[in-house]
Amino acid sequence: MMGVGPGALPTDATMIGIDPLEQRAALEEDFEVLMHLLLKDEPISIQTKAVSAGRRAFAISALH
Repeated sequence: MMGVGPGALPTDATMIGIDPLEQRAALEEDFEVLMHLLLKDEPISIQTKAVSAGRRAFAISALH
C-alpha cells in the first residue's frame, strides 16, 4: 500500500518552491511518471512543468 498527496499546508509548498495553487496538478502529472517507473520495465522520457528528464535520468530498481 502506498499513500500520496499534494501536501496539507500551502506554506510547506512555498518553502520548497512550489506554487500552492499548482501543487495538485503537479502531483497528478508526476504520479503518472512514478507509476510508470514502478510498473514498467521500459525507460521513460518525460517533460512536465516540474521535471525534464531523458531516458537515463530516472530508474527504479526492484529490491529482491
